[in-house]
Amino acid sequence: MGSMQTVTPKILVIDDVHANLKAMRVLLKDIAAEVVTADSGNNGLAMALEEHVTLILLDVNMPGMDGFEVAQLLSEMEETRNIPIIFITAFQHNEEQRLRGYSAGAIDYIQKPVSPDILLSKIQIFLNMWTLRFGLEQEISRRREIEKEIEYLAQHDALTHLPNRRQLHIEIERMIDRTTRTKEKFAVLFLDLDGFKRINDELGHEAGDAFLKDVADRFSSQIRSFDVIARYGGDEFIVLLSDLNDSLALTNRLKQLAAQAQQPLVGRE
Repeated sequence: MGSMQTVTPKILVIDDVHANLKAMRVLLKDIAAEVVTADSGNNGLAMALEEHVTLILLDVNMPGMDGFEVAQLLSEMEETRNIPIIFITAFQHNEEQRLRGYSAGAIDYIQKPVSPDILLSKIQIFLNMWTLRFGLEQEISRRREIEKEIEYLAQHDALTHLPNRRQLHIEIERMIDRTTRTKEKFAVLFLDLDGFKRINDELGHEAGDAFLKDVADRFSSQIRSFDVIARYGGDEFIVLLSDLNDSLALTNRLKQLAAQAQQPLVGRE
């Protein structure tokens, strides 16, 4: 299994005053995170969408689009609605304004002039929470991938990647149910490769495996997307053909499959 992915958290600072942005960069230089900045609400929204931001420090009092409007828009977009926002404000807001900010997605307020110790302490708390959540999300993703792999291996032959015997039985049941409803006909073809043992005995199992994979690819290329081919075991394959109108159509399909198996296999270095 691959190792857990390491991602550096990213803090977005949105403030219309460039001096404030520069000061914030200096203040956050020792934080274990990448700092990106935007000098307007519009630019901040664009960066939040593009940069996979972990935390936003948002100035409330900006001309044009203020911090409340930016936070509201961020909360309305699926890609950004879960990014925590700390409002940075120069004014003492009343309770109604604070509630407006919280409802728009703010998780905290910090008053200007900013106390470095308070700001850094709060940022570290949120980064710690993000690290825990990110690790949990990665573990969930890793387990889902493992479950998918286990499910695939349970349903497919490891050599040819065709459905295996267990999955074939399920496919036969599905085809029976479907054709019973539609009154169509289907066929089950059993294909056994004559002389395969000789390949294994004279050329070795590696050559035998290469031959089986090649034949599986040839058979797969001859069936339609709604038909099924499975490896039943050893050199035995089962093909399920649906939507058959008459025996002539079945005979033609059999000839096509047989012709594919009889094509010479050219060895590769």
